[in-house]
Amino acid sequence: MTYVKQMFKKEKDSIESEVEIVDFEIDENLDEITKNELVSLLLKYKDCFSKSLKQISESKLIEVKIETSGPPVKEKMYRLPLSQREALSKILNELIEAGVIRPSESNYSSPIILVPKKNRNEYRLVCDFRKLNRQIINENSYPLPRIEDITDSLVGSLIFSLFDCHSGFFSMKLREIDKHKTAIICLFGLFEFNRLPQGLKISPNYFQMLMEKALEKVINDCAKVYLDDCLVHSKIASNHINDLEKTLKCIKEANIKLRPSKCQFFKEKIEFLGKIISKNGIEISEDRIKAINLIKEPQNLKELKSFLGAVNYFKDHIKNVSTISEPLYKLTRKNKTFSFGEKEKYAFDQLKLSLCSTPILAFFDEQKLTQLHTDGSSTGVGAALIQIDKSTLKENVVCYYSRVLNNAERNYSGIEIELLAVISGIIRFKHYLLGRYFEIITDSNPLTFLMRTKNINTRLSRWALFLQDFNFEIKYRKGSSNNLCDFLSRNSLSYNEAIEGEHSENLDEIDDEAFNPLFFTESVNKNEHVEIFIFNALLNELNDIQLHQRNDSYLKHIIEILSGKTENKNKSLRRAATNYELIDGKLFRVVLIDGKFQNVLAIPKSLKTQVLSAIHDSILDGGHLGIRKTFEKAKVRFHWRSMFSDIVKWVISCPICQQSKNNRKKAGKLMPISPGKRPFSKIGLDIIGMLPRTFRGNRFILVVSCYLTKFTITKASANITATDVEKFLMNDVVLRYSALDTLISDNGVQFRSNVIKELNALLNAQHKFTTPYNPSTAGLVERTNKQIIQLIRSYVETDITNWDLVLPYITHLYNTSFIDKIHSFLFGSWLSP
Repeated sequence: MTYVKQMFKKEKDSIESEVEIVDFEIDENLDEITKNELVSLLLKYKDCFSKSLKQISESKLIEVKIETSGPPVKEKMYRLPLSQREALSKILNELIEAGVIRPSESNYSSPIILVPKKNRNEYRLVCDFRKLNRQIINENSYPLPRIEDITDSLVGSLIFSLFDCHSGFFSMKLREIDKHKTAIICLFGLFEFNRLPQGLKISPNYFQMLMEKALEKVINDCAKVYLDDCLVHSKIASNHINDLEKTLKCIKEANIKLRPSKCQFFKEKIEFLGKIISKNGIEISEDRIKAINLIKEPQNLKELKSFLGAVNYFKDHIKNVSTISEPLYKLTRKNKTFSFGEKEKYAFDQLKLSLCSTPILAFFDEQKLTQLHTDGSSTGVGAALIQIDKSTLKENVVCYYSRVLNNAERNYSGIEIELLAVISGIIRFKHYLLGRYFEIITDSNPLTFLMRTKNINTRLSRWALFLQDFNFEIKYRKGSSNNLCDFLSRNSLSYNEAIEGEHSENLDEIDDEAFNPLFFTESVNKNEHVEIFIFNALLNELNDIQLHQRNDSYLKHIIEILSGKTENKNKSLRRAATNYELIDGKLFRVVLIDGKFQNVLAIPKSLKTQVLSAIHDSILDGGHLGIRKTFEKAKVRFHWRSMFSDIVKWVISCPICQQSKNNRKKAGKLMPISPGKRPFSKIGLDIIGMLPRTFRGNRFILVVSCYLTKFTITKASANITATDVEKFLMNDVVLRYSALDTLISDNGVQFRSNVIKELNALLNAQHKFTTPYNPSTAGLVERTNKQIIQLIRSYVETDITNWDLVLPYITHLYNTSFIDKIHSFLFGSWLSP
């Protein structure tokens, strides 16, 4: 883009007879032929442009009336700073010379102030008409257009130009008998307006009426107007000159003037109403994003409302904006103390971050396939209107919508909240969806149950009747029908909701050590090899999960209700069915995981034993863990009605766990150790062994544990020289994860060697040693060692000659187990994106 100076001439052949120089912003890539055509057009309509107020004249299209009630408004003038008096005198003289104001003897008077203009040593006159506005009774109801309606009409447009009206309100004539009501008072006297002033509540509506009346011949064709901004758009580039001429002709006939310095021509991308418009769609202006990002953390309610107002203008671009901003909106409620805590700071930062990564919103195209993506959670519902590009199959976002749940809606069941998300999305985008086919993309199947079931409550009945007016098809979100083995391997965060019919509050009283011992005692393993995959048997059963579910005495009734095959009169069963979903013929239970509704596999009674064996006994996903850890793993993957009590019984009765039981007294409280500021900044180092020599010659295990994440790294080794330890630290820890700041170990000769000292010097790391003869002062790594030993004992032969083969598996198992103190799974607590 470049600024092009063009001289207007009195005559075509009079090259030196310059009238004035005007700066127009013209796209730098415009070809010379088209540029010359544009210059000729601007010469033809040069009277449409003005650089000073005196060039602005009255439009004859509309005369503004100001009808009031009550006595005349009489206000005292505001005291003006001495430094602004000269500027005020200059402004008043310009307005009088231009015929905008005149001296007055009115019985009305409203005060004025001067506001500095941005980046200029100039001022703008602002009239305080607040009291006059309260007396105006002829409120003009002429509507300002919806910005969304304007942008919808731009679909398919390739080239854009922008006209900016020069002091547009001053183009509108006031009715003579109403002029005295606009009188303003200042130290230079009393003046009244001949033209429509800014500051009256009726001014914007009257001006919009003027602009739409002036452009009525082109407003539904190639021009869109919002107050003083007029956008000319063309779907064919070669037609743009013609579209510009039609628009300029209308502007000239209406006697409206344009500000040349703010006019732009032949742009493929242009800023309009704070957003960037292009053939690809709509995006937020970088200047607006920068301005919002410069906003500092609100210190009071006024600053917070200002920030929320700025964010609200771009809410269509931000996914789940209502849910994110909920903590901030809570502060704006009546009688709410302003306290900007951690939740509010997080929401504030998330909103600013979201604005920096907003997608380009596509124009809605009636010819493209339309999809409505919906989602519901425990705090809000959201929807995204998306269209599919037929050539690339790319999903293009048209608009986002979200809102928080009210108090009553928070009591809805999971299915009802998912349905509410669908209903809310359809209502929001009704003007797009009514009368056309569209697809509903959701990660649940609420509508199947709703549309096929007759015995539903009043609320669901209303929703069903509402949906009958729309032509849609339900499609499941990609990934909702994943291979069932994913339920055995995925790592999800725990959720706080209780299992149906059971409660987990007793978990806090359970000591996992009682059922998951660490003593090194003899164990039995029937398998000849250490690669024991008990869950393989379960996977074979899960391939026939539909058959097992349909043969289950309880689940078969839920399936029949959801599929509409029966109208079961059992109220409890119908109510329970609202918490289940059928996806590709498989039954899932809807549960709340980390504040979001998700589906877990509904397990029939015939498969309970296999599932329990997989989640507790298998090497990759079990590990003979205790009750709490086994339960935490199970509840994010599976569901059956007696799951918690069944897990308790299974763990207590496990023979391997009982053989290795370690009855020890509960240790006293230890002084806390700082965990470090980042993963692997502080690590504990130790050696397990000497163990029985394996067929590969290994006798020791090198162990490193991170104090912050509790993540553990192990390596089987034949020797434990200082060089072996140094290579382990460098290759398996530093180069793979992170350089360390602090190393904690016992006083082993390997750890005090010069090799380790040189490595610490290279890494600029501090080496701390535990108290001699009291290695328990390195509690983290000691506990890790015992856990690893326990896991090895659970999975190796009696002669334990294959323990080095099982070591990588049990290390992974340890790192994917649930840890109470951090309330998460080790592996997901810092490696997940």
